[in-house]
Amino acid sequence: MSPYREHEIWDIEELKTVIKYEPHKRNKAILSLLWDLNGRNHEITLLRIKHIRLKERYGEEKFHIRRRCNKHERS
Repeated sequence: MSPYREHEIWDIEELKTVIKYEPHKRNKAILSLLWDLNGRNHEITLLRIKHIRLKERYGEEKFHIRRRCNKHERS
């Protein structure tokens, strides 16, 4: 169960609109990663360039995010 109401959660089209008007590439990348990886802020900030392997038309993640939830690690 989510603590957010349905109208408080962005859908993909709303995210694309925000990214379109965001002037900084860094912020665009962060928003995209948060959405694509379903990651939390602290998980995204742990990522480094070496964790990403670029393909011809897309990027492919090559890392394992370790999450801590209720004192138990999860992947």
